[in-house]
Amino acid sequence: MSNEYSSLLIDQRSVNLKDAVSVSTVSSASTNTSKEFRDKGIVITQLENLSNEICYEVFDYLDEHAIYKAFDELNARFQKLITTSSFLLKIYIDNESHLKIEDCCKNLRIPNNRILSFHLHDPVQAESFFQNCTFDSTFTHLKSILLHVIDDYFQAQQLKCLESLPHLLSLTLVLYGDQCYNQEDMFIDDIYEIIFTLPYLEYSSLSVIKYNDQYLPTFVDKTIQSNSITSLHMDYDCDINSLLSVLSHTPQLHQECSVKFDRFQKFVKDIGSQIKIFWIQGYLPDDDDIEPDQWRMLIEKDLPQLEKILLRSSVTTDVSKINSVIDQLNSSFWIDHQWNIRLEIEPDESSYFVSSYISTRFDFDQKIQTMSNSTSNELLISNVDDLPWQQPMIEQLIPILSQMKFTRIYSCNSQLSLDNFIQLINLLPCLDSLKMDVVSEEQCNSLSVEDKEKFLSVSMLNTITKVVQKMNIELTEFLIKLCPHMTYFQVDSIKDDDDDDIEELVQFILLKRKTDIPHLQSLCLNLRNVNDELITILRNIMDSEKITASDYLIKSSGTFIILQWKLQ
Repeated sequence: MSNEYSSLLIDQRSVNLKDAVSVSTVSSASTNTSKEFRDKGIVITQLENLSNEICYEVFDYLDEHAIYKAFDELNARFQKLITTSSFLLKIYIDNESHLKIEDCCKNLRIPNNRILSFHLHDPVQAESFFQNCTFDSTFTHLKSILLHVIDDYFQAQQLKCLESLPHLLSLTLVLYGDQCYNQEDMFIDDIYEIIFTLPYLEYSSLSVIKYNDQYLPTFVDKTIQSNSITSLHMDYDCDINSLLSVLSHTPQLHQECSVKFDRFQKFVKDIGSQIKIFWIQGYLPDDDDIEPDQWRMLIEKDLPQLEKILLRSSVTTDVSKINSVIDQLNSSFWIDHQWNIRLEIEPDESSYFVSSYISTRFDFDQKIQTMSNSTSNELLISNVDDLPWQQPMIEQLIPILSQMKFTRIYSCNSQLSLDNFIQLINLLPCLDSLKMDVVSEEQCNSLSVEDKEKFLSVSMLNTITKVVQKMNIELTEFLIKLCPHMTYFQVDSIKDDDDDDIEELVQFILLKRKTDIPHLQSLCLNLRNVNDELITILRNIMDSEKITASDYLIKSSGTFIILQWKLQ
């Protein structure tokens, strides 16, 4: 910036400051400080008693104007804290800011080398900024820039100054207007030519808010190439030639934009012979349902070198559509590739996933010998948005789902009745793994005599060996009765359970191990608070079960505690 604009005042109201790069490397230090206070029993009642590290973490949640207004003249200590060169700042100005950018220098002094990110969400403010300011090499810590600009008042050459920034990693531009579509000015080409010359840029996003329906042509100078950009977002309408032109200048690209399926097919046809990793995650915009056969034909025809795949596609939840998806996924093409397949069913919309990567949906400990790395078909039945399942649809879906050899099933707040769930388990004889969130005592008691008999039959015949559940004693009892052949049992905590609750649960499971689940070898606890005291309690429980120390193992890793023992 010019000298008179080396200062900025920001009125920031609603922004998640955690979206940008960390303000400083104080988090581990503040964690240690907090632990030291707890260990010594120190209670902090005054702001002045907070450590510098904790003060900086508090500042991270405030806008710079608020920080300076509140602390600049409070005392010498805080004045020194907010003016030290190690305290990096994030500039954020939107159209709700009360102050104009040209007035900022009158209120707040910020040396350029302390600015970490600079985000202007207001095109009017951005216009004023470029009329009065510029970026230069003094912005030694600036890593992220976001600008909303109106193309009538913005020239691509105004971005040339970004070439002098020594550490710029992310650039996001949002353009408003139709000048971008003026082929004589080649406006968009000029922007890309500058973007590709930025030496350290890793992420680039260009969005165009247009007022017409034209494609945006792009023909960048072939001599310009970026060797740093790994992620590229193109949010505007362009033809395949323009897309290929941009991509030809980014050889290190790992991620790019999404397009409609018909255009995507044309794009893959042009470059597919080079693709070895095919990763499509999310939804292709404005398309009808894309079924597995469409992906199969694209892979067979245009991806001859494919080695790895991660594919996600969505379809409408109706009986005929799900039936079609399952029928197509059962084809020899998908089976012969031995890829993992997951089908997620929700009341309004469903998704299917195809992956060549090892599935880790159940968070099983990879070190446990009972964990299998073989391919799997996984079924997830969910009801996250609390939309009602229509009973006639469920009754029609269950036999259709049984046409696929699912090896894992996950019931996530599905609100399925227990009789429907038991019926589904009964029709999936290949099930090896089960994950379930909740079941109530009322549900268990509501089973009819006929359903209870069916439950007993299913529990005897199923081959489920790996079970994961949320912390719930009614659910634990239900799953122990349903899965007597389990060898691995994982319990995930959903709140800060106290040690007494965990102790009671473990004692209950170990008691049932003697009678109802004799094959159980591993119990995994996924908790919010793992501590030495709890591990000692678990060791005492194991000792009280008269299991010798050489016959069991307790280990902890992160939020997990794993108990393993030898079968008698």
